[in-house]
Amino acid sequence: MGGPSDVMIAMLIERSVEIMFDWSGAAIMSLLLLFATLVLYAIYYRVTDVRRMMGA
Repeated sequence: MGGPSDVMIAMLIERSVEIMFDWSGAAIMSLLLLFATLVLYAIYYRVTDVRRMMGA
């Protein structure tokens, strides 16, 4: 997703590894992306009652 004028974190991670060979920076950005995803998932899980949606 995105275009030439849109900078996404996945594009920054790719650029860090492929062009700048900055493995540590790419690893930090990857961990931040993972952490943000897990936090958003936890918030979604709290807001919606997933167990009720599954029929339990």
